[in-house]
Amino acid sequence: MSDKESRPRNSEATKAAILDAARHAFAANSYDTVGLREIARAADVNVSLVIRYYGSKERLFAVCLGDAAFDALLRDVPRERLARVLTRLTVMAGRPGLLAAALTEEHGREAADHDIDAAVLAACERVSRILMSSINSRAAMPLIRERLEADVLDHLVERIGGTHAREKARLALALMVGVALVHGVLDDGSPPSGAAHGDGKPPQLRLTEDLMRAIIEQLPGA
Repeated sequence: MSDKESRPRNSEATKAAILDAARHAFAANSYDTVGLREIARAADVNVSLVIRYYGSKERLFAVCLGDAAFDALLRDVPRERLARVLTRLTVMAGRPGLLAAALTEEHGREAADHDIDAAVLAACERVSRILMSSINSRAAMPLIRERLEADVLDHLVERIGGTHAREKARLALALMVGVALVHGVLDDGSPPSGAAHGDGKPPQLRLTEDLMRAIIEQLPGA
């Protein structure tokens, strides 16, 4: 018996192992091709435990699309920083070269980003990969729509406020998903190109933030 087999996990550790295995599986493959037995094998548990803790593949997939830290960020971010935060979530997740450039202030010194921590960026990257892997799945689409409505759109509507808040939230989400999709298709892993603007931001980050700010703050009803 291996060390791993000789140390029984408690229920929370088992649930965490299953969730981690599911996140990796759904990020790598379409919802349609991932099975509970595959997830159970990766988590080193019996498939009955997956069903016990998560009920079904649909429920497990929905849980994988959520993240408490990400939800808290969208719920609590002040409106004046919303465009900046959404842009960084959209452009920087999974792109350390751009992240490093974005964390350089106007005077050229490195600074910690007080709006978004590494855990939230990692969660955003993980959820983006899951979304992109199953974007063409008819079975997954109702689950994706439900999570986007509850975890992103509703928070954005509340933060944006004013008239046409839901329409603006939908446009902001469309920009986020569109940029993430283009990154997934075209990025080759190389550092971002182009000289930084006078504010120290890489061009892609600055241009995306300008678009996001226009949606949130400059459209009628802002």
